[in-house]
Amino acid sequence: MTNKEKFIESYLPLLDSFCKEITGISYKGMPEPFFPVFGKNYEGATPKILFVGMETSGWLNMQEFMRLHISDNSACLFRIQPDFDDQICTKWTNNFGSSFWDFIFRFLAKIHDLDNWKELKQGKKPEIINSFGWANVNSVERFEVSCLKNKVERENWEVIKNASERFDLAKLIIDSMSPEVIILTHWNAKEAWFDDLIMGEWVILSDHLWYNKIQPSNTHIFWTAHPRWLFSQIGFEKIIDDILITLCEKDINLDFPGKNIIDIKADKRILLNNLKKEINILGEQLKLEITFSPNQLGEKYSGFYFKRTDWQEYLIGFEFDDYFAKDLYYGICKIKSDNDDNNIRHKEIQALIKGDGVTHSWPVWWYANSDIFSQIENRNFTETIKATLISVIALIDKNELKL
Repeated sequence: MTNKEKFIESYLPLLDSFCKEITGISYKGMPEPFFPVFGKNYEGATPKILFVGMETSGWLNMQEFMRLHISDNSACLFRIQPDFDDQICTKWTNNFGSSFWDFIFRFLAKIHDLDNWKELKQGKKPEIINSFGWANVNSVERFEVSCLKNKVERENWEVIKNASERFDLAKLIIDSMSPEVIILTHWNAKEAWFDDLIMGEWVILSDHLWYNKIQPSNTHIFWTAHPRWLFSQIGFEKIIDDILITLCEKDINLDFPGKNIIDIKADKRILLNNLKKEINILGEQLKLEITFSPNQLGEKYSGFYFKRTDWQEYLIGFEFDDYFAKDLYYGICKIKSDNDDNNIRHKEIQALIKGDGVTHSWPVWWYANSDIFSQIENRNFTETIKATLISVIALIDKNELKL
């Protein structure tokens, strides 16, 4: 049975009962329910990925939908399919590269090892653009999205919204589309959407990213926030890396064009975890207390900080200025008196000395390295850190830094 045949078998009885239940009310100004859609290359894709959003905005026309149901009920399930096949989604991005669709194109670019993700945004790779599925947690959007401005009677919307809940189930999507990977980008998805799924406990991978595996379909599901939030708060690159690295760890037989790059990043994360252990050992050798930033080592503004018992307010800190261990800087900082020493972040550091070259409110700031991985692999990075610490401590002890 093809995906389309399975989809019709799953959704058509629900569609018919839905239309019967809402018969007799006014549909004027009402958006129609959204049904999942998949590209013509989805069935043969490796892996089969389904991106799940929150809801649509002013989706098509309910009056036309109901008229079509009378003449050709199954056609109601595929109203957007011709436009989707013609890559209409490339027109739903924004200029900032921060939209739901920009996130999808960046994700697909990583999967397919494309250097320039904007080739997808520009519609230059139709075979890739037609390789994924798209669904929403809510088949009918909230009242205030478009019904309010269209002056729809709230009572009519409530009838349609309540009737549409039969479509709002992850299990229905999985049974009809057989995705291998689901990327859920609605952090406040209602619990009912997960009803009847057989899953283990959610695994917290990082900030706003959880993982689970659904049985018996063996579907990997990653639950995260809406891309607009991710873009401003975390960054697409980190979230996508976290998802793909975890996916490769959970399914070692999985293969896709960009897997080699992801494997390299996974190996680098192992190096960073080993570095953390070596830094702890270094602290013991130099009799220094160590605090790590709360985010994962190697992330933007992640770092480690050394303190001596006779320093009441000062730290020697090392921080990465960008994601994936790029641009390591080090300096001397003072912790604000009203902050907990265990919660050190660059924004919570108070400058002691003002002057040229001061960044991130650090009073003394030096550039150390743009790429540390070769040094870590050669096991000389911690020696560099050690030599740096010894020289800076000597300056502190001589009061040459005027702290």
